[in-house]
Amino acid sequence: APYPGIIEALDSLRAAGITLAVLTNKDHDAALPLVERFFGQRFAVVQGALPTFPPKPAAPITRYVLEQLGAGPRTTLFVGDSDVDVQTGHNAGLPVAGAAWGFRGVAELEAAGADFILEHPDELITLAGV
Repeated sequence: APYPGIIEALDSLRAAGITLAVLTNKDHDAALPLVERFFGQRFAVVQGALPTFPPKPAAPITRYVLEQLGAGPRTTLFVGDSDVDVQTGHNAGLPVAGAAWGFRGVAELEAAGADFILEHPDELITLAGV
């Protein structure tokens, strides 16, 4: 099950008109049903690894997701829970919020240079200004 509060935070962001996406190094065909199982249809784009792109933290697949969304660095926040995620966002020229409730924790996210550290999903709402 998703971390407590994440579904509510995602729903609040969507209600405020914020478009959400997932980028994972999991195989693309495996990522789609996995994200849908845990999060439903909350994401405009779910992008897993493809053989045509190098994996995260390389920037091309992140830029591909941004293109699909019609988004750019000034309007996008990359949120992740590992040092690879921080590198991924920064490699694509995006600010990065580290999700301390996730895979690695605060120390790794800070050491990797996350621009923001979020202790709880509610802080996504505050950071987005909604």
